[in-house]
Amino acid sequence: MALQNFQPDLLEDDAYAEVRAFLHEHNLNPNDEPAMLAAIRERGWEPVITGSEGAWEIEFFEPGPAGPIQSHVLQDADRQRVVLRALDMTLWWLTTTEARALFDRDTRRILGMSSEEFVRRWDAGELDLDDSHVRFLDMLRPLGT
Repeated sequence: MALQNFQPDLLEDDAYAEVRAFLHEHNLNPNDEPAMLAAIRERGWEPVITGSEGAWEIEFFEPGPAGPIQSHVLQDADRQRVVLRALDMTLWWLTTTEARALFDRDTRRILGMSSEEFVRRWDAGELDLDDSHVRFLDMLRPLGT
């Protein structure tokens, strides 16, 4: 379903700067809801829109082998705004796969070990908890690792 009565001023809001840039870079029309939802899917999220006039909800989740890995829900009275907000969030949030890759890259760069080695050594109590690098990497550690 195409977005009806699109409000061009919505994208002029500074909060949507990243969305504007993404739409421009990918030559997407914000009135083309199927293309917007496809862009969300390409980012690794599965969007599901429910609701009706004045009460829209979009749930977008990261599919996993045993069900959703992580899920987020947005609500808005305006259907186009809920889709744009979901797209905006997917531009900022990492999927679990992306977060794990980033954690591994940072662990290798900072401590010279893989993320798997970091987790094993952390769990075994072999890392210096007073080391700011170790504490920093622990904060970056994705859930489930």
